[in-house]
Amino acid sequence: MRDKEKLKRKLRGIKKVVLEALKIDLKTEAESQKAIDNFWLKATPEWFRWLSWVLILGVFTFLDKNYKSLITSTATIISYICLIFYFQSFFFSIKFHGIPFVKSSRIRRFISLMLSGALAYFVWWFLYRLVSDALPNFYN
Repeated sequence: MRDKEKLKRKLRGIKKVVLEALKIDLKTEAESQKAIDNFWLKATPEWFRWLSWVLILGVFTFLDKNYKSLITSTATIISYICLIFYFQSFFFSIKFHGIPFVKSSRIRRFISLMLSGALAYFVWWFLYRLVSDALPNFYN
């Protein structure tokens, strides 16, 4: 009888843990949704601003390929360099939190910087390819 009572208590404890794990905290979800909404409200105008920069880079690259002058080459090179440094500054200002299995704040910051650098390079590369892939279509 005593073993049966212990088993019931254990099952109640397990049931309580499972119910707590499945419990939905509406305040937390509302805060999460607000954070997601705020992200898109800020990210979308930034994205289209970057795309306008890509159009300008496309014009510089087009002029450079057609006229091959020192001025157009210089403007194109400086523009691409400015863009990569802008993306580095932009993404390095982001601090990634909640990196699993990392206890040390120095290692967390290092991983955050590596992720930021990878994001900066990827976005720059993507926009660079966007310009490079679009230019041949202007010639046809």
